[in-house]
Amino acid sequence: GLDATTDKFSSKLWTESAEILANGEWNLTKSKEDYLALKKAVKDEKTKENAKRKTHRELVKGLKERAAKGVPLASDSDFDLPAEEAKLKEDIADDNLDPECLVNWLIDVTKGAGRTFEGVQRLKPDDLKALVASLTTPISITAIAWQLVRIAARYTGMNIRRYNAKKEAYERRKYLRSLKKDIDKFGVVMGLADEVIPDLSAVEEEIATKKYADRETILSKEELELIQGIDVDTAKGREVLAKEYKPEVFTFTMKSTGIAIS
Repeated sequence: GLDATTDKFSSKLWTESAEILANGEWNLTKSKEDYLALKKAVKDEKTKENAKRKTHRELVKGLKERAAKGVPLASDSDFDLPAEEAKLKEDIADDNLDPECLVNWLIDVTKGAGRTFEGVQRLKPDDLKALVASLTTPISITAIAWQLVRIAARYTGMNIRRYNAKKEAYERRKYLRSLKKDIDKFGVVMGLADEVIPDLSAVEEEIATKKYADRETILSKEELELIQGIDVDTAKGREVLAKEYKPEVFTFTMKSTGIAIS
């Protein structure tokens, strides 16, 4: 019923989906493309690993056939049948990835070039180990790709929010500079009481040092570090996400009654 449907909107999957979209400025197409690209990157690594395992199984099969026929190995051969048999491994399934292999694959994935891997590229081996360890086993390609696209989206969201913050701060600084000029020129600002004049210390420091901030330097490194992408795994992230929603009112007319409903 309706209650069951409503519960889905508060589910982990729904919340994480909203996080991804909010970080990517609600661009569903790009989010889907990034997810599929990351999923393919992991699957390609799994395919390469399975190809190696198949090659090794075929090698052992050939060694066993030679041994059964009494054909000796070359004197300079490094192959030892019992040792090679001990290394045999079955193929890895899409829905049951080997955690150790997965970490190594992700290290290769983070070296991939292109827009999709921004953010993911910045992950260190220890970050990747922690990410894999945080997933519920058995781990599927879908599960790891989903977490990777969240990371990629958070990096995108961080850059967008930092850009907007710098733009806003710079526009504010330009306003303060203009206000400072008016105050210096006219002595007072008509209609603006002294107690409500904003803090002009930053502008005064610029004038004193003759160092004027531009859009790229308006915020300090420490201030920028505080601006991150939305992460719903944190309480603050959930609060930020809640503010991203912009309610809209839809009006439609019932055909049967002609009554407009909003």
